[in-house]
Amino acid sequence: MKLKKLATFIISSVICTSLLFGCSSSNEANKSGENSQKALNVGVAFFDVGLDPAIGWQGWDTVKMGVGETLVKVDKDLKTIPFLAEEFEQVDENTWEFKIRDNVKFHNGKTCDATAVMESIKRSVELNDRAKEALDGCTFEVRDNTVVLKTKEISPYIAQSLADPMFAIVDSEEGKNMEDFNVKPIATGPFKVESYTPEKEAVMASFEDYYGNKAKLSTIKYIFIPDANTRMLALQSGEIDVTVGLGTQQLSVLEKEKDIEVERIPSMRLIYAMLNPKNEFLQDKKVRQALNYAIDKETLANVTLASSGLPAYMPYPESLGYNDNKTDVYKYDVKKAKSLLEESGLKDTNGDGILEKDGKDVKLRITYYISRPEMPIIAQYIQTEFKKVGIDAELISFDKQAVDNYNAGDFDIGFDSWTVATSANPLKLLNLGFKTGATNNFNGYFSDERIDEIAELLKSESNPEKQKSLATEANSIIVEEAKNIFFIYTQNSVSRKNNVKGFELSPIDYYQINSDVTIE
Repeated sequence: MKLKKLATFIISSVICTSLLFGCSSSNEANKSGENSQKALNVGVAFFDVGLDPAIGWQGWDTVKMGVGETLVKVDKDLKTIPFLAEEFEQVDENTWEFKIRDNVKFHNGKTCDATAVMESIKRSVELNDRAKEALDGCTFEVRDNTVVLKTKEISPYIAQSLADPMFAIVDSEEGKNMEDFNVKPIATGPFKVESYTPEKEAVMASFEDYYGNKAKLSTIKYIFIPDANTRMLALQSGEIDVTVGLGTQQLSVLEKEKDIEVERIPSMRLIYAMLNPKNEFLQDKKVRQALNYAIDKETLANVTLASSGLPAYMPYPESLGYNDNKTDVYKYDVKKAKSLLEESGLKDTNGDGILEKDGKDVKLRITYYISRPEMPIIAQYIQTEFKKVGIDAELISFDKQAVDNYNAGDFDIGFDSWTVATSANPLKLLNLGFKTGATNNFNGYFSDERIDEIAELLKSESNPEKQKSLATEANSIIVEEAKNIFFIYTQNSVSRKNNVKGFELSPIDYYQINSDVTIE
């Protein structure tokens, strides 16, 4: 009843406000095809510090918001297709050609030709370590309106790499003023940045000189609403028209609403835990294996999270075909977990239900962040599961990923989540999470010489069967080390008012806004 009253109050407030100022999300379609009165309000849980796609992971938001475009993109079947490039091909083992579309302009009116594209890619390589690694040793030249990229060594993943938002094409001359450019990048998408205030709001306006179909919306406002329940209420009330990434509880409520549509699609995003082997208890592999056996992932995914994701037993999604059925993936087995803990010398000597080692209670800190709505639920669930086998756990939450803590090794069990694949390329997972020096291999918690060797071999391996064999081996090594607990592969979801059409839903997180998004 309280929720209904609150929702009614918010709706009433919105109606009153609309009478005074006009409601942007309920404007009728302009019969002439113009977009001057169509505005969309989007509720988001996270804002990065800026939108310059070459900086860190900011490009994800730049592409999500319809501001930036890469040369190629990945479709729902994880195939690489043209985007800003009209066509592309691998000419030989070391040469790629990308023909740029005609009549492409930057948001400042300048022509975006092959030379501008080349300079933008070079800028990304200069500013982003991941870009530098992806295009290590590459050289560029321009022929007509085509960018020719030559690799130093055989590199079968160049096209997939260029689909990463860090390679969104921008006016590199404007990018020299990095402070201003970070909040207002000049790119090529159907929308341009009007204003950007981190952790508050961002406003995008349609780009009139867009080379493709003209945007059907005049403006898009992104409103920072980190709390999932508050975003749900904002959608119900009409304060926002659409949001993504709500949790199970919110989606189950919204699916009952007549004027709201909820769509879901399996994603390539993994939620997992890192087990710090420097911890006095977790340095014992048997303890790490026991923690894996202690978790009923089927119940977690299908009951606790209401089928909002698929149980994860290995780092690569099963759909990629890199799983080895012979590998022990620690299916739920409390008896096995207790046996391993006993073999590790852990005992409950005082009968309080908590195991001890050398007179010290086994207590682990579980660190997670609430911007992923599944994480608090998973953290509470595994805290309960661990208690069943005699492990005490303290929950420590952050608003966003605790990067500084993780880099300093200040964690026992640290939650992480990222998209492990944006194509069939198995190298991305190793480069991001598991090889030495990987971005998300925090404090070098994972170290294995063979994983490093496999990552190096995959850089130049173009034979699909050999790629599969190497990826399958890597998959098994990572699981066998037990320095992780893999929880779920999430579903991407969008919750929107019925009159919102064209909002993109993809297995890849950063495809959402395009010129066809509209309000009817």
